Amino acid sequence: MPPQLPEFHPRTAAEQAANALREALQVGHLPDPLPGEHVLAAHFGLSRPTVRRALSLLAQEGWLTLRKGSRTRLRQPHAPRPTGQRAVCALVAVPTHPHSENPVLAELRRALGPEVAWEVLSDARLASPRPQRRVAALVAARPGVCWVLAGSTPELQAWFARSGVPTLVLGSGTEPGVLPSVDLDYRAVGWHAAGQLLRAGCRRIILAQPPRLLPGDEATHAGLAAYLAHRGEPPPMVLRWPSATAGCATLDRALQSGGKPGFLSLRPLLTLTLLTHLLRRGIRLPQEAALISRDSEPFLQAALPSPARYESTPEARVRRAARILHALAAGTLRPPWPEVRLMPGFTPGQTL
Repeated sequence: MPPQLPEFHPRTAAEQAANALREALQVGHLPDPLPGEHVLAAHFGLSRPTVRRALSLLAQEGWLTLRKGSRTRLRQPHAPRPTGQRAVCALVAVPTHPHSENPVLAELRRALGPEVAWEVLSDARLASPRPQRRVAALVAARPGVCWVLAGSTPELQAWFARSGVPTLVLGSGTEPGVLPSVDLDYRAVGWHAAGQLLRAGCRRIILAQPPRLLPGDEATHAGLAAYLAHRGEPPPMVLRWPSATAGCATLDRALQSGGKPGFLSLRPLLTLTLLTHLLRRGIRLPQEAALISRDSEPFLQAALPSPARYESTPEARVRRAARILHALAAGTLRPPWPEVRLMPGFTPGQTL
């Protein structure tokens, strides 16, 4: 009786092409969206119908999204991790550093070390009022992953709180105790900034804010308003800045009322626009107006006059965040969830 041989299944050219494409996707060698069928066919030495069937197979497996008349997009743009390796995925819905890598995330990746697989997903669609379907697909594709929410919206935080997957908010939580979080103490920053502006002789306190707010922005406003109420001062005027043109026009109207204005800006780029516009209007800083930037970026150090600002290094936040992530991954962290708040340093600058 002849020996039994393992069952053999010949693979079609489309299946072989699908395997090659799958391997390229796993190691991140293909961009999102994918090149066109003619480019892939030339690269793999196949016909376009074969490539089309291979893409259809990968779409059935959940790797790709195929839409008629649109480029082929990735549905699982991540590489699988070795068995047993811990993994962390940082999810960025609202970038806080739009023109550079988030320094806290970069430092956190180094602090976690090579034994932890690391991935960053930046998806502006998650900032919509209804991110549920999109985020559910991302999480389902990454079982056993610890999540870091950086630049997240209340809706996104609420989804993760309901899901039960291990999650750390690298920022302010929208609701106390719902998720563990590590952030700067923005309420304390608002309180401190109000005192600084009043001591500089400002009679009108103006909060300059972008159109899209984060939980830390609301905490800053609360701290600013609380200190002014404590001192018996009027509440802060809110200067919304939807665009440079509209914002400058609103600022010009605010400058027409009497009294020395004091500005607290919630974004470094907004600080730079305020600074240049005030100087363009011939307003002397800090004699006729004062300006504080709640956050700092390296480019503010080159501005003249140098803006007063709050500055922090990533190290303190990263140390606390890394400890929480290791505990989440090990399953040793349980509610009540920690809420770590750190006060940044204050640099008076030349605008106060």
